[in-house]
Amino acid sequence: MADFEATLRELDQKIMRMQQTIARLQEDHANPPTQEVREARLQQETDDLNNLVAEHDALTIAMQTITLGQIEGAGQ
Repeated sequence: MADFEATLRELDQKIMRMQQTIARLQEDHANPPTQEVREARLQQETDDLNNLVAEHDALTIAMQTITLGQIEGAGQ
């Protein structure tokens, strides 16, 4: 259960970073950065999002495994 809670805390931190990204994008809309800066940010945000999706998938699999173990354990 501690691993699950730690993972949730990590996801909360990532959500906060994404909210900060949204705020920065709103600021960028008001004061546009250079093309080079935009491309670097886009690549970083893409990498961050891909990592978040992979972590979500891993968490989903872990939760399904735990649930399956509980179901199998209850049947014994």
